[in-house]
Amino acid sequence: MTENKWHIRLSGSGGQGLVKASILLAEAAVEDGFNVTQSQVYGPEPRGGLVKAEINIAKNRILYTRVAQPNLLLCLCAKAYKEYAKELAPGGILIMDSEIGYLMDDELKQKKFLFYQAPIIQLAWKKLNSDLPTNVLALGIINGITGMLSNASFMEALNQSFHKDILQINIEAYHLGLETGRKLEDKLA
Repeated sequence: MTENKWHIRLSGSGGQGLVKASILLAEAAVEDGFNVTQSQVYGPEPRGGLVKAEINIAKNRILYTRVAQPNLLLCLCAKAYKEYAKELAPGGILIMDSEIGYLMDDELKQKKFLFYQAPIIQLAWKKLNSDLPTNVLALGIINGITGMLSNASFMEALNQSFHKDILQINIEAYHLGLETGRKLEDKLA
């Protein structure tokens, strides 16, 4: 994994806004001058089914649009963790909602990845009184940990994507996530 090449999978349950988050992340990356691909897969259930959204971000051409082995994986539910953690690239980054109970098997331990946990969903409820901006809060955490994109590019993506009625709560969610991600990174350093 290099600073200029990210293979990202956002995973969780339907209704958590992960497809929207992947589009926002892709738009922010384009704003910063990267090449990007974005795709999503979800079950037939409108809410509660497993969802994965994938984003490739690179300075060079992207030859394969899917993410076979993410070097950054976000899991917002236990089912997503069980399904996708085994595909994490060695040396990658795993970010999980801390409400997920998990068992790390030997195969996963051998990958020597960076592991971060935060009460992402609970934080949205406690600080923002809503779970709707959980997806944007998660993007803030990702950028706070990695610094992969400029904050200005995220602000532009948010401004372009949200109606003024819900823009402010999403800006607050991003900044809360950014602060949380930076604190997590400081703890690990």
